[in-house]
Amino acid sequence: MMMRPSTLSVVAALALGCANALVPTLVAPRHARHAHAVRRPAGPPSSETERIDNLIYELADTAIFELPSKVRKEAVLRTVGRPQFFLRIAELCDDADEAEKARLAALADNLASTLSVVVESAEERMDDASAALQEIVASCAEPDGEFLVPLAPERFTALQSEVNTRVDKGELGEGVLSTVDAWAKKAESDGLDGMVVILQKVLQLYAARSLRFDAAEAAAQLAQMMPEDAAEKIDL
Repeated sequence: MMMRPSTLSVVAALALGCANALVPTLVAPRHARHAHAVRRPAGPPSSETERIDNLIYELADTAIFELPSKVRKEAVLRTVGRPQFFLRIAELCDDADEAEKARLAALADNLASTLSVVVESAEERMDDASAALQEIVASCAEPDGEFLVPLAPERFTALQSEVNTRVDKGELGEGVLSTVDAWAKKAESDGLDGMVVILQKVLQLYAARSLRFDAAEAAAQLAQMMPEDAAEKIDL
């Protein structure tokens, strides 16, 4: 099965189509700067609103220099990155005193700044991961830039070599693997079945190489733990 158009156009389209999906929409409404607060409810949250309220207070109690590490956690980022989170801060006004108002207003300002930094950092990592994956996928293209699936033996060997080299260098991290998953979903939705096959091959080759390395490392560690005369003590 021949896949057209060329390598660069297909890969670039996948990268562009996945970029927005990988970074959450982070919007801080301007009126959130005037947020009020209510007192934190006692006990475990019994609703989504209470869960958000608890997170608001948890972040309000967090030192500003610790906010980035908390916000980078996926569960927190997905909640804080929604406009509804800032709207909820704005809604918490009925029973707020002046001190609580100031604390929540400061939280909204600090979160807006923190989210900007987190998103910029995430976009940089995405760009690096996307560039790495483009090079990996391009390695199995035909000389004229086309993809032929199933891969010819020499094209598969080229792909395997590229994946193995990057695994050995530690260049295939979580970011690249997440990008592979996002590209595969985008390719499937666009009807690029051949590209889905290639991306699956990338994951399979990564898994095979990683497992081999893990087994070798485990064997080396075990050898170091064994006493020098261990072989002599084994009763065969």
